[in-house]
Amino acid sequence: MIDVTQSQSDRAIALGRATMVAVAAIESERRTMRVLPLLAASDELRVPLHALAAWYERLCIDTEYATPAPAEGIEALPLIAQLVTGTPRCEVRAAWWVVRVAEEVVVCRQLLGSGDDSDSSKFELALSQLEIAMHGWQQHSSKDTAVIAGERGRMNSTSR
Repeated sequence: MIDVTQSQSDRAIALGRATMVAVAAIESERRTMRVLPLLAASDELRVPLHALAAWYERLCIDTEYATPAPAEGIEALPLIAQLVTGTPRCEVRAAWWVVRVAEEVVVCRQLLGSGDDSDSSKFELALSQLEIAMHGWQQHSSKDTAVIAGERGRMNSTSR
């Protein structure tokens, strides 16, 4: 949480650091985001998922990029989740959480870029929402990692 006694520039620095940490953490999911369009059986889902993956890539490499995620890509995530099972479904769920974190990164970057650092409550809210999204992603990704490892273990034991 940002200390309300901090100066305006200190709040901006704290939020900027939190944003950089979040991006560094979710960068590891770039492969997952690239796979999403490949899971779609139709262009109706593939095109928005590709746009979402491209948005995510740019967010990870451009430290000033603060454009919101494409709405069609966000809407496609639950649709693709209904169509896949097993490991791909875990990847879709992980992608949903990664996108949630990335969306909060965008909010933080927009706030930092606005030059309005006079209202400490905006900074506190942005940081809190980023922390909640990060916590959800971390909790969910650890569960999915266990599921994927379990599936791989079952596949290895049946292939012997």
